[in-house]
Amino acid sequence: IGECHSQCKKDDSMIIPAIDLGLMADHLSVHEGVIAKLKFYRTKVHHLELKSIIEEQLSMMRQHIRVMLTLIYPHQNENPYTSNDRGDRDKNENDEDGVLKDKHIALEAHATANFMAQNNFISAIMMKDSNVKHEHFNMAWQQVYISGKYEHFIRNMGWSKPPMASAQEQFRTFQLNQHLLKE
Repeated sequence: IGECHSQCKKDDSMIIPAIDLGLMADHLSVHEGVIAKLKFYRTKVHHLELKSIIEEQLSMMRQHIRVMLTLIYPHQNENPYTSNDRGDRDKNENDEDGVLKDKHIALEAHATANFMAQNNFISAIMMKDSNVKHEHFNMAWQQVYISGKYEHFIRNMGWSKPPMASAQEQFRTFQLNQHLLKE
């Protein structure tokens, strides 16, 4: 990579718009922080299902890094990285209030997945290169998927239940807005 100055002038280079490079450089630092947080969470959770979701999100985040580094690397016929999928699995620490800790971790990890989905989606809208844009839309959908898994886990544990509207409230709202069909 150090000899890019002379190699980047070749025809096999994929040069992307500066805004895309800047957004991805920012994403990489965000991903680094999220991965560190998820690795920490993985050592603290007690529920195996929650640990599995965190592992899946870690794997997803690492894959996102690979994709972005590949998109950034200007020589598309070369491998910009060596696959170094971390096999390290930190051991659980015993904790008296593990269920409460799992709840807090699950809620925060869910919020993180939602944030990452929004961040990737908004960035994709601003990106100019169609391939870079497409990959970030995919990353957003993957984070939406992992967010859904956290949400399912949280609901199954009884840690969240969305309030439901009554049929009367729904009907009243329907009546108030039915005129919009004629607009």
